[in-house]
Amino acid sequence: MIFIQLQKKINIPKRIRLSVAQACAEFSALDGRAFQAMKGNGFQNLAQVLFDAGRSYNNSSIQVQDILPHPTTISRNVVRIYEQSK
Repeated sequence: MIFIQLQKKINIPKRIRLSVAQACAEFSALDGRAFQAMKGNGFQNLAQVLFDAGRSYNNSSIQVQDILPHPTTISRNVVRIYEQSK
């Protein structure tokens, strides 16, 4: 038996879709990332976590620089995740 989860289609305003498309293009161009990066599970997880954080702090003027970790912190977490997956 196969179960399929149906997702409800949400109508996103065109201006938001265009803004996100522009930001994705800039991400690819400025950071030399593949266009396909936005479809990766890791990128989508990061985007969702940042989106959820923004939703939690909707009354403050939090900046993305305030929430993104230092590259050293990221590298330590990658090593930890690798060690746990052995």
